[in-house]
Amino acid sequence: MEPKFKFKHSETFVLRNGWAQKALQEIERDPDGNVFSKAEGAIQLGVGSNMVPSIKYWLSSAGIICDKKGRKTTLTPFGSLIKSNDPFFESPFVWQLVHYKLISNIEDVPLFHILFEETRASYSFTRADFDQKASEFLEENYPSFKQNQKYIDDDSMVLIRSYIQSGGQDPEENYDSPLSQLGLLEYQGDGVYKKTPMSLEGFDERVAFIVLKDALGSSDHCEASDAFSLYAGPAAVFNLDFPSFMSILTSLNNQGFLTLSRTAGLNVVYINQDKKNYSVSDLFRDHYKGSL
Repeated sequence: MEPKFKFKHSETFVLRNGWAQKALQEIERDPDGNVFSKAEGAIQLGVGSNMVPSIKYWLSSAGIICDKKGRKTTLTPFGSLIKSNDPFFESPFVWQLVHYKLISNIEDVPLFHILFEETRASYSFTRADFDQKASEFLEENYPSFKQNQKYIDDDSMVLIRSYIQSGGQDPEENYDSPLSQLGLLEYQGDGVYKKTPMSLEGFDERVAFIVLKDALGSSDHCEASDAFSLYAGPAAVFNLDFPSFMSILTSLNNQGFLTLSRTAGLNVVYINQDKKNYSVSDLFRDHYKGSL
């Protein structure tokens, strides 16, 4: 069954600084309330009524809240982990995982998925270039997709604004998304944007391990060059070049998460037996235990 793609659900707003933490606070404060109704939500969240559905959309798309029709809004296990460990969404670690959740969700945020998982790491583009690429990808892979170019145009604008810092100096007027702090996209001038590698400074390699394990699926090994090219693998998710990717694998090898083995002249990556069930919950525990 083909996905039912969502377009225009962001109301043209990016996920702004402070929105996620405020929403989680209000859900915890009033679990039986209706935080995301336009009337109540505008008051509780302190935003315009047209921003309320946008906040709901972003948190649902990132797998932070569970919002099913006819049921009250609750935190997902991922949302609960954030609320317990970093309720103010201060760590880049959280936003790296939110980024991964968003681009993995092709149904709710199709353009995020296309940009980060269907284009090369050094992809340069104008909005018109990307709009055309997105349209072609959806038409070629989903025969029942009915194109609405205006929707694609509007959502590509939101996508770019999500990952590009505006450069505003007044923190009270900061409408940037925390995703822009990941450094995964840069503006090169003349309407051209380029995907850029995320800095590994302060990066927890165990995030890459979770992504790698998800991408491998039922397999527990892969040749290193294939792991680098792996669909939805760490290199794709974080725009990594090969030296940076190998640096991460070496670190994970040293930490006992995987084994890099030279076999028949090839570097092969093996997931260590005791780490095959390593989960996002384990990742949060280890990351924040190490931050104490």
